[in-house]
Amino acid sequence: MSTFFKREQLESKLDKLTDTMESVTVLSQYLLFHRSQAKDTVDTWYEGLKKSSIPRRLGFLHLANDVLQHSKRKGEEYVVAFSQIMPDAISTCLIGAPDGMISKINRLINIWDERRIFNGEVIKVLKSKIPALKQTSSNFQGKEAKKSSSILVGQKGNTDGKKSVAIIVPASYEAPAPFIKSFNTLKGLEKKRLNQGGKMASEIDSSITDETVISGCDRGQAQVLLEKANAALALVKEYSGSMQEEWTIRENVMFEFKKQIKDMENAQTQLNGLKGSISTIENEFLTTKLKLEEKLK
Repeated sequence: MSTFFKREQLESKLDKLTDTMESVTVLSQYLLFHRSQAKDTVDTWYEGLKKSSIPRRLGFLHLANDVLQHSKRKGEEYVVAFSQIMPDAISTCLIGAPDGMISKINRLINIWDERRIFNGEVIKVLKSKIPALKQTSSNFQGKEAKKSSSILVGQKGNTDGKKSVAIIVPASYEAPAPFIKSFNTLKGLEKKRLNQGGKMASEIDSSITDETVISGCDRGQAQVLLEKANAALALVKEYSGSMQEEWTIRENVMFEFKKQIKDMENAQTQLNGLKGSISTIENEFLTTKLKLEEKLK
């Protein structure tokens, strides 16, 4: 194991992990830095998960998700390590988990499936861990079927002889809470980064990087310039960290936003199909109305 990585240090960080974007992102960066010790970090992660309370376990899965999605671009170390242990981790998380938490775990598995984080066999095993839930994809009809309402204008062949038609009315659209939360977080991060940029512009003296200034200064001046350089470097690093944090959240928002657009497009398709049904029903009642009016003349 690298001298830069200590199991006790990671255990301490995991003990403080909360299911918030900030906490997950910070610890994710730590794990990504120690990519070469993926097996050791994942083993430590799993031990921490097993010892944690039921509500905290979702934070461990969100941490794994963040690490998996960002590390996959640079190598398979974490994908391999998590593939070996994730089925047991999911089983552990499901023990005593309330329905809301189970749904969130199911959603994570579907994200890993959609983004091809794990291979098909691993995904199949993970999905089999949640037999009580109907496996759902991002398909609009699967999700909206539960939320749609049915207006019974009738069904042909009723025993009472009434002629009728059933219409499915799409439910009203509501943006998922995680999407709203991430979007609001993103706005806060943008504001934070812009403020830091303004601070950099007003406080950093770029002249200290001038080679002629550096070569021509005496020892006392060099000390002053060094202090300015350290302060500038601290501001730049702070700004860089904010950019990375914003980039991570923005990527999640973009992914969710694309899903919302797809959902809206499918809803539009449903409504277009509904137009024909409504038009037919309207004509039938109009014809009936005219016939009845004719009889009353």
